[in-house]
Amino acid sequence: MDPAKRLQIAGEAQKYLLDQPNVIPFFEEPQVFAGAPYLKGVNFEAVGRQLLWRVVRETLSPSCLHPSPQPSPQKGEGASSAWWSGADVGL
Repeated sequence: MDPAKRLQIAGEAQKYLLDQPNVIPFFEEPQVFAGAPYLKGVNFEAVGRQLLWRVVRETLSPSCLHPSPQPSPQKGEGASSAWWSGADVGL
């Protein structure tokens, strides 16, 4: 389709929807985030966008790189063969 014609049709559709009293326009921007214990200062705007201008990376300590194993829960308390297996949360 011709880009100019498509733009015209999209504009007409948006105007039609805005002119109808039973339509509330909204926008959702799906986002995926990842983090790490050594990143500090990550913040978010009210709409969920990341604010990264104050992010700093802390120096990693050896204990951060290789955490000591945690004891497994007792039988009947979601016991698993390893504390990190995720078995106690259904993984």
